[in-house]
Amino acid sequence: WELKACPMAGGGVAVSAKGTLLTFWRRESGLYATTPGLGEVDAIGEGREAAAAAGPGGFHLLWTDAQGEVMTAFDARATEQRQARALGRGYNTAIAGAPDGQGPVLAIWETGEAGPEALKVAILSPRTTEQN
Repeated sequence: WELKACPMAGGGVAVSAKGTLLTFWRRESGLYATTPGLGEVDAIGEGREAAAAAGPGGFHLLWTDAQGEVMTAFDARATEQRQARALGRGYNTAIAGAPDGQGPVLAIWETGEAGPEALKVAILSPRTTEQN
C-alpha cells in the first residue's frame, strides 16, 4: 500500500570551516549530494540513513546500504573520485565532526548485538592542524 507523501527521507547537512555547504539526502532508494551553487546533484548510490560531516579537506558521507552495511565515502567536492567502503553491519548511523573542520570525524552506529558490541565507533578522519 503506497502512501502518497514526500519520497525524500532524512538527510545530512555539513558546513566546512571555510563555509562550504554540502547536503546529502535520500530520494526513494537513491542517495544524492550537492553543494549549493554548483547546480549539479551527484548520485551516490542506493541506501538510507544519509548523514554528512565536514573534516580536513572535504566531507565525509555515511549511510546504510540495502544489505545492512554501514558505508562511508570521502567527498572532496573538487574531484570526481569518491570511493565508498564498508565499516560493518548496522543501522541508526550518526556522524560528527569538529566545528573547526580539522577533525576528528567520527561515525557511530548500532550493530544489533548485545553488550559492548552493541555500538561501533570508527574514526573517519583524525585531528589535524593547518599550517598557515
